[in-house]
Amino acid sequence: MEEMMRSTVIASLAILCIFSSSFLPGSAFASPLIFDGPNGGGTAALISPLEKWEPTATIEAYTSILESRGYSVDAILDEAASIEFFRNGLSNYDLIVLRLDSFYYEGLSYFCTGQTLEVNAISQRSEYTEQYAAEIAAHEISFKGPCVGFSMIYILHSYAKGSLHGLVIAVGPGTPELAASFLNGGAAAFISYETPVEYSLSWGRTDCNSLFLLRILAEGYTVRNAVGEFYIRATRGHGSTATWPSICWVGDGDYTI
Repeated sequence: MEEMMRSTVIASLAILCIFSSSFLPGSAFASPLIFDGPNGGGTAALISPLEKWEPTATIEAYTSILESRGYSVDAILDEAASIEFFRNGLSNYDLIVLRLDSFYYEGLSYFCTGQTLEVNAISQRSEYTEQYAAEIAAHEISFKGPCVGFSMIYILHSYAKGSLHGLVIAVGPGTPELAASFLNGGAAAFISYETPVEYSLSWGRTDCNSLFLLRILAEGYTVRNAVGEFYIRATRGHGSTATWPSICWVGDGDYTI
């Protein structure tokens, strides 16, 4: 059942990615309304579990954009982005930017937390295996190298409908898999990337594109129109040979920040 759900989600998101990347009208979308709307303000989180290895050189830029829309911003970095945080901490935020790396195992992507294992620490690995035995059996948690990772099923089982809210922007490989879990929990909209290798977190290009998109959202564009406007501005002057990541959105396309 879980594998069928994952396949359905990925297929749906692939269609949305194709639609988003091809829907490029000749002129920009209608100018947005610039105002502090009902979604403006609240608490935002920049969550970067692997900050030590794949640092965000632009934390201040993320913070500045969000503060301009009235959000207070928490940076959840490294160990603070633990398995337990992902179990119960996400419901505290009205807007979430997730910077995640992942590994693929038995049909699912697992997203690395800031909780890490010593590669050769057999006793520590055994302790974690015992502590999270139920979650491992349910395909919610898995390990690879130093990474303690969670799957879409972990989020799905951790957050009841209505416990999440607002906008989630997920950056990194495999992140479209998380869409159904966040929307089921109550998030209004979910934006993510079909991320090729050249857009991995370590190169910084993904952060640049995410900041670009976030600035457009901060101008008052809806989620739907912001994605289209991103492609218009990003490709302007670069010709038909330029390549850009495929950005997907699901949920309430009229949501604004």
